[in-house]
Amino acid sequence: MARERLAPADSRKVSRRRLYEVPFYRGDAGSGITAFRTLRHRPDDSTACVPPGFNATVDGSATSFSSGRSDGHEVDKVTLEILANHMRAAAESMAYTLYRTAHSTFVKETEDFTIQILDAAGRTAAVPMDLGATWYPGLDYGRAIPMISHYEPGDIALTNDPYSGYLATHTPDLVLWKPIFHDGELLCFTAGHIHNTDMGGAVPASLSRALTEIHQEGIRFKPTKLYRAGVLNQELLDVMMTNVRKPDLNVGDLKAFVGAMNTGERKVRELIAKFGADTLRQG
Repeated sequence: MARERLAPADSRKVSRRRLYEVPFYRGDAGSGITAFRTLRHRPDDSTACVPPGFNATVDGSATSFSSGRSDGHEVDKVTLEILANHMRAAAESMAYTLYRTAHSTFVKETEDFTIQILDAAGRTAAVPMDLGATWYPGLDYGRAIPMISHYEPGDIALTNDPYSGYLATHTPDLVLWKPIFHDGELLCFTAGHIHNTDMGGAVPASLSRALTEIHQEGIRFKPTKLYRAGVLNQELLDVMMTNVRKPDLNVGDLKAFVGAMNTGERKVRELIAKFGADTLRQG
């Protein structure tokens, strides 16, 4: 079967919030977004984004295409599928930890939370199958993560400011992410959000159709560290608890959330031991 190597073309990609330069590749037989798996045929005039360090080929039959790293290290399809299942199981373990140990109705009954495992750039790598708000995962944390200049093992960052990284939809949405390091290198993050019972503001629960500006929704935190090298930022927590109406529910859910982040780190380290850091990073 004839195979055609895709050639680079000068192009740009537009996301919903920004315009950025990316390398694009076109092929006459078909194209699609590159990954370590075979994708179904896309229309002939579609455009494929090939990340730096990757190359792509298109099957001459125009039925599928596959790609691998140009550095020669390629994850085979079987390993990739096994790794994907393990990653999903890790995310589900995080979700069950949060679901079973949270305090508020928002988390324990309505499941207004999300759990994700992210790559080092903040892109979603794994989510639970059905626990939590399954429509919410997939957000790009890449805008919020750089708002903290330095990470070290044991850190956990938070934000509930909708205008800081565009992760929260309103102030009751508290977002956490925890960096995971291996041999001194940032490998990935565990992350997610919970809907807090209350964040202060004009009305109980911080939600009302009568509110006209975000300042009425309660206290906001730009991306900052809740834990620094494993040590709780008690001053930050005190500020939060002073400004909410149900501090016992907030702190209970927050502790459950931190427990979920730690569960995710433990599961990721098990995957590193099983598959190796290179396979986890490139898969």
